[in-house]
Amino acid sequence: MHYEEFKSLYQKFNNDSDKENFLQNYADEDMSEELANFLLDIGLNSKESDLSRNEAFKILRIYIGDFDYSEIFKKIIHFVNNVNEDIYLRIEALSILKRAPITVNEAEFAMSILKNENELIASAALQVLTFHRKLPFVKLILRQLIEDKSAFAEDAQIALDSG
Repeated sequence: MHYEEFKSLYQKFNNDSDKENFLQNYADEDMSEELANFLLDIGLNSKESDLSRNEAFKILRIYIGDFDYSEIFKKIIHFVNNVNEDIYLRIEALSILKRAPITVNEAEFAMSILKNENELIASAALQVLTFHRKLPFVKLILRQLIEDKSAFAEDAQIALDSG
């Protein structure tokens, strides 16, 4: 389903239940940058139901497009840093970084979360790093966790050994 069709259908729904069902039934591997940004807007919009927001983030995690994610990642990082947002929405948003190619910025952000967040979000950040464990800059971060004798040192070692 193309962006314009998706957007048009979604905006016709007047209640949360219809929006949630529409998002839950999405199954189309064609992810354009426009559609990704629209889904991100749903996920970031506190006026949408938490279920719709979660489903929008889930779609972004599952269907990866062939375009530059840098602006999307900036918005995700800003969202995840907002401690006033629901923790499970923050985790789902963070998990998008597991699927799309990341840069040093996203890897460093994940590292900062490991040091400064509660265990649930920190575990999601660790998953981002272990998923991208073959990237040279992620290997350095994982080695740093081991050297610092971080609470995640053992996980970091396992990730490096399996990479």
